[in-house]
This record gives sequence, C-alpha cells and structure tokens, in this order.
Amino acid sequence: MGRRLGLIPIRIYNRIMAAEDRIETLARKAETFSITPTRENRGKLLRQIGVNLEDATTLGGLHRRTRLPLDRLASVLGFPLKADPEIWSRAGEEILYAPYRERQMEEVKHLSALGQTRIPDSFPFHEIPGLSREIEEKLAAARPHTLGEARILPGMTPAALTALYVAVTLRASGH
Repeated sequence: MGRRLGLIPIRIYNRIMAAEDRIETLARKAETFSITPTRENRGKLLRQIGVNLEDATTLGGLHRRTRLPLDRLASVLGFPLKADPEIWSRAGEEILYAPYRERQMEEVKHLSALGQTRIPDSFPFHEIPGLSREIEEKLAAARPHTLGEARILPGMTPAALTALYVAVTLRASGH
C-alpha cells in the first residue's frame, strides 16, 4: 500500500520485495530439505551441536524442535543455499511461526463461516444463559441478522458470542 501511495521509493520497495522472496524461498527449501538419521548425520549433529537425531525430519522440523539458529543447523548438515545472516534469521522466524499463523488463519475461516449464521428476527436474546444485561439490551436494540453483525457490536465478548451461537444453533435444531 505504501508503494501505491508513493510513500516508498521504487528502489527501496524492490529491495524489500527481493528480500521477502529470498526469505520465502529459503524457508520453503528448509521445510523440504530431508534429514535422515544416518550414522554420519547423527554423528555430526551430536558432536557439533549436541542434538540426537532419532527420526527422519526436515531442516525446518529440526529448527522448530531445537530452536537452534537455522544457519547453524544448515551449515552442519550441508544445506546447499547461502544467504545473509538477516535472511537466515527471518527464514528461521518464518519456519517457527508458520504453524501458529496457519492455525490462526483456520480460526479466521471458521469465524467467518460462523459470521454468516442467521439469527431469527424474533430471537429472544433475554433467554440466553450467561449474557450480561448490557449485552442482552444491545442485541435487542440492534437486532443483528447474523452472528457477524452481532460480533461487531460494542462490548460483545467472545464468551457472549459463543453463548449466542449456541443458543441460535440449539433453537434452530428444535431444542
């Protein structure tokens, strides 16, 4: 966005994008670089960095398990790519945090799908156990049509949204 608004000069933008590409490439290759527990690999890892390799893994998997610097692991194992220390560091962070980001993206997808859940026009918000009087009143006044609309009401908490979801789902199933 900063580039489109003219806030970042093109040469700086291109340099940033090239670095991001190098980081992504390095992380992707580290995630696919297989490490088998051969006698040679086990010996190198144990002697040089004190890691006992029992099962096959990838360079990325070993990095997540040990939290040792990615470039150090790569040099011990003969990983074929070279990069600046900053690129190694950022690729290591990418590998460490990718599972958390993926989990968050799944939660966002799930919440987006829940956001489409319809709330009947005459839904009795006052009958939902666990809602505060304030939230009951806000829901009754706003009369949201979906959970997505309810979610953005001021003061709506995750617990209140969950209680609303459960109540709407139970009512829709006839309970």
